[in-house]
Amino acid sequence: MVTEEQKTALRKLDQRSHLKFRWILAYEQIGKVAPICRYMGVSRSTLYVWYQRYLSFGVNGLKDRSTRPHKILSRIPSDIRI
Repeated sequence: MVTEEQKTALRKLDQRSHLKFRWILAYEQIGKVAPICRYMGVSRSTLYVWYQRYLSFGVNGLKDRSTRPHKILSRIPSDIRI
């Protein structure tokens, strides 16, 4: 069941996040990951990651995240750069 708060948050999300939310709802209704993943074409580990984000952060946790590293430790010092 989708609450009013979740509906409001879903309106602000993109199409991909809506899909993730539908997969999570299907998982909560069925209770089995494998058939959902097979049907949707995603790995079980991916669905588990999305589900944990959903449990931790709610609907907003389903937004795509940047894979850019926070720090680059092997940067060339500024005095050596060309």
